[in-house]
Amino acid sequence: MNADKLGLNTEISTDTTSIPSSNAITLKLRNTNDENLPSSSYKLSVNTEAPLVSIEASDPPGAFYGIQSLLSLLENEKPSSNAITLKLRNTNDENLSSSSYKLSVDTEAPLVNIEASDPPGAFYGIQSLLSLLENEKLPTTEIEDHPRFPYRGMHLDVSRNFHGKEQVMKLLDVMAKYKMNKFHFHLTDDEGWRLEIPGLEELTEVCTLNCVKNYC
Repeated sequence: MNADKLGLNTEISTDTTSIPSSNAITLKLRNTNDENLPSSSYKLSVNTEAPLVSIEASDPPGAFYGIQSLLSLLENEKPSSNAITLKLRNTNDENLSSSSYKLSVDTEAPLVNIEASDPPGAFYGIQSLLSLLENEKLPTTEIEDHPRFPYRGMHLDVSRNFHGKEQVMKLLDVMAKYKMNKFHFHLTDDEGWRLEIPGLEELTEVCTLNCVKNYC
């Protein structure tokens, strides 16, 4: 997908030198089919051996909260020379764009450095870092990125064209990878009602078949 179509201003410089991802942060989404996995949950591990920092999350919000916990650990502390550094820039800088970040991957410590204007920018920096992973290696690179448009959304109409939970969660994951920040979830219309409301069971029992019966 073309970055210009997403409203992203991106400057990237890359060479062919690679470093093992085992020395960098690892960020993984857990099995989304596990019904016992709480929404927005995460597991953050900081070790003395590779991988130095590991975040396992149930979903993109969980990954974001894991990043927040990592940021709180780094506050007022000198980062380890072998670990990823994740910092918030001076929020008083009026010239600093919202949700912006600078990602640097180098062969010298710190191996991975992300400087963000705010927590959303830190999340987008992590997404860019994940997109660079190929065959368990990271290229040395420097990226400065910020959104051109504040609203970067996707519309899903499950009233007229029904999609199951797994497809919706997959769409949200892909949206996070492309740094989209708004999700328009169309749940009700005259073709069908998809929102369950306790005490009004007829809405889902009868009106989910409205596309067949032509009226509710």
